[in-house]
Amino acid sequence: MLNRTLRAGLLTVPKLASKRRPFKQKTYRMGTPDVGIDKALALAAALEDEEIVRKMSLRKRRSSTSMSLPLERTAWLGLPRPWGA
Repeated sequence: MLNRTLRAGLLTVPKLASKRRPFKQKTYRMGTPDVGIDKALALAAALEDEEIVRKMSLRKRRSSTSMSLPLERTAWLGLPRPWGA
């Protein structure tokens, strides 16, 4: 039963496809890259590190108790050591 249903559906596809316009992806020129492609991962890592530090500083300002990561975890992430540590 399933095979018959699939075959019947596949037979109707060319009829429907002929009525539709073929899909065409629009493309846009983006210019020359500002950063070498071979350094893209390093750039992404640096931007992510900056964002983590920014979020940690916001969290520190909001609460009087420090909610920063433990020193071992901070070192593992490659983040700067917390203030005064």
